[in-house]
Amino acid sequence: MTFRDHLLFLMMYRHGLRCSEAIDIRMEDVSFDRAALWVRRLKGSNSGMHPIEGDELRAIRLYLSTRSDSLPWLVVSERQGRLTRFAVNYLVERTAKAAGFDPPASSYAIMRRARPYRGENSVPGKHDRGELDTETRN
Repeated sequence: MTFRDHLLFLMMYRHGLRCSEAIDIRMEDVSFDRAALWVRRLKGSNSGMHPIEGDELRAIRLYLSTRSDSLPWLVVSERQGRLTRFAVNYLVERTAKAAGFDPPASSYAIMRRARPYRGENSVPGKHDRGELDTETRN
């Protein structure tokens, strides 16, 4: 797995990003000073600032050190262009196969249990109910 793939999957999981939200993150959305990320939500969800943990911040810096372009997107394709949803689904499938798992139908299938950061004053949503293991989640 490349630095890019690791960063992409980490961010999708930690922030509960949809594929389209992940590929839309721009360089200007990352604040290294405040260790925060601006996430533009789609489908009527609330956009907002998310904290970035230390390992995630290091992963961003490491990935950016491998790039020599000036493209606006945080994560780019190997051809130095904007990453597509189809490319992300391919990366998920390829990584799942390499790890010995049956590949999911889409990237959403493995990210659907991710619990996005919602801030301390938020009301629990539908993803907090059901089969989730609430004892291991904060």
